Amino acid sequence: YEARDRLLARFDRRFLTRVVIRAGGNLSKAARLAKVDRTTFYRLMSRHGLQRNLLPGSENE
Repeated sequence: YEARDRLLARFDRRFLTRVVIRAGGNLSKAARLAKVDRTTFYRLMSRHGLQRNLLPGSENE
């Protein structure tokens, strides 16, 4: 299951990064686009080691 876990983690990181970029750095909007609760989205970001400010000048809501 190790390879599977690494693959899923990589997918999650890419997905989260892309949805934040699509939302222009607005994490509340990114959570809505991903169809998850905002706190769940923040928890996923944290779990995968992603910073709240993926984009320069991004909104941290």
